[in-house]
Amino acid sequence: MKKIGILGLSLMLASAMLTGCGSSEWVSLGVDVVCVSNYFCYNSDLVRMLREKGSDIQVVSDYVMETEEDIALNGKYLDGTVIVPLYITGNTQAGKSVSERFRKTYGRDMLEDAAQCYDLVMILGNAFISGVDSPEEFMAEVKSEDGHEGLNGKVMFDENGALVPTGYDTLVFYDGTFRMKE
Repeated sequence: MKKIGILGLSLMLASAMLTGCGSSEWVSLGVDVVCVSNYFCYNSDLVRMLREKGSDIQVVSDYVMETEEDIALNGKYLDGTVIVPLYITGNTQAGKSVSERFRKTYGRDMLEDAAQCYDLVMILGNAFISGVDSPEEFMAEVKSEDGHEGLNGKVMFDENGALVPTGYDTLVFYDGTFRMKE
């Protein structure tokens, strides 16, 4: 599977719109899934553009696509679109407090990267002051299977070493709404 960044996706979509590129051209390029996140317009517009060009390529997004506006504008194109959990901020009191301070300081909302960095720094700091005596104990503390309390609740490292939130479901769009994946 090839991964495509949002810039690459934007360029490919622009090219597809100009040239009339359809599903077969995308497949011939080796594209089998398109990931959409934090686009500058409605995220569902990108799905609509793909579907209007006849592409049935799988689309994966994050929770930014689960809006009333996206569904009202482009719901008829969203069947099969998958939403996967990303690093979400601001659902706990601590998360709201940090997010508000961030907004006041920087004049914009905290993005996933900033929240993940904040949680990582806190995890490392807490491991440093935990009283561990060796690098092995330090890493065991950081990688604790019990997880850590992050801005959004419990976070932990997955099998690939990525810091991820726990407790969010994968959703699939069908029958006019996003539903838990069965």
